[in-house]
Amino acid sequence: MRNLLLSTILIFFISCGAQKVIIYNLDYVITYRLNSNLQLNPAQKEELENDVGNFLNSNKEYSALKINSILEQVRFNKKDQSPKYTVKNSTKILTQIDDVYFHLSAHFTPILSEHIASLSTKQQRKYLIKLEEKGQEIQKVPIEESLEKALSRFSYMFGDLNKEQIELINKFIQGQQRFRQLRFKHRALFAITTDEIFILKEEKERRSAFEILFKKYDVDFEKRLKENQVKNLIPFWIQFANNLSEKQKDHFNERLDEIRSWIVYFAKQSY
Repeated sequence: MRNLLLSTILIFFISCGAQKVIIYNLDYVITYRLNSNLQLNPAQKEELENDVGNFLNSNKEYSALKINSILEQVRFNKKDQSPKYTVKNSTKILTQIDDVYFHLSAHFTPILSEHIASLSTKQQRKYLIKLEEKGQEIQKVPIEESLEKALSRFSYMFGDLNKEQIELINKFIQGQQRFRQLRFKHRALFAITTDEIFILKEEKERRSAFEILFKKYDVDFEKRLKENQVKNLIPFWIQFANNLSEKQKDHFNERLDEIRSWIVYFAKQSY
């Protein structure tokens, strides 16, 4: 659930060349990603794509408004040379980001629950296998690969990084390992509960049980997320962002302008 929604938001950070194509076909992209786990038949897939389209249409204005507000807050003001980030304003911004996620999650949960609950016995088995495979993938990703991806993303947003910044990012990624292991254990429990829900005979019962499971997942995730933000993310971000060069700040602001243009394009789409 979280991976899908965050991936949807993170598409705004990929190369501009493919950006408009992905946004234009966002309902298809999300459906494709979901279906890679659910293995739906053509009729089920069409119904899911329609539901995803309605979800996007219902939430695009809210998402655009909130994300644009966040972009404005993180933007660097060249006239203000004082340290931009403190624990207080960093926490405020992260809370707003979390609010967007949990808002989208709350509106998407009934859709996802309905489609998982309607899976056939054969599809259920395939879904459980996919859950196990995804969990193993998370656990097996080497720290070097995580660091490489992080450096690529930071370079894209801030430009060339110096040695001290690379070392700081490396330290941050190392600190994220405990959070990643907790995520793996949580996914394992999620898979076990999913298997138990599939035993229920009535589809209506399964749908209600999945809605409860996803809500509990979000509550547990929020607790782990806040802990990680306090211990790792906020201290890292304050040190990193408050020591950027003027060139890096300009680069970051330019990227924010690009993202803002993508958000405007997204808000104008009809899915």
